[in-house]
Order: sequence, then structure tokens, then C-alpha cells
Amino acid sequence: MLILSSQATQVGDTVYVSGQLSHDDRHGNFVGAGDFELQVRTTLENLDLVLRQFGAERGQRRPRFW
Repeated sequence: MLILSSQATQVGDTVYVSGQLSHDDRHGNFVGAGDFELQVRTTLENLDLVLRQFGAERGQRRPRFW
């Protein structure tokens, strides 16, 4: 089953990312049943793909001043 949703959106300089899963981005199949480490690696790879679409990367932060 292919689930369509917005994985991220950008408002100003901030990128808001939805929850990510360990799925095969090409086919939408879940990856790593019973293999926690593979699930984590796949999820982080998917997160990196989403962030790159916005020119961002994990660990990139901007100071907040309230």
C-alpha cells in the first residue's frame, strides 16, 4: 500500500519534517522487519533525502532568539 503524505514543508528558514519510517523510497515497502539497526539506518537515510530537497542536513541548526 502506498501512503501519500507531505514529508516536509518549509516556512521561512525553517523546515518542518513529518515522522519518517523505514520504507523503501522507490516502492513504499517497509524495510528491516525484525532488524532494528536496519530500520534506524533506513529511516535516517530517508530523513537525509527529505532534508536535501530543501538544501538542509541533519545537525544543521539556527540559533533561536525569543
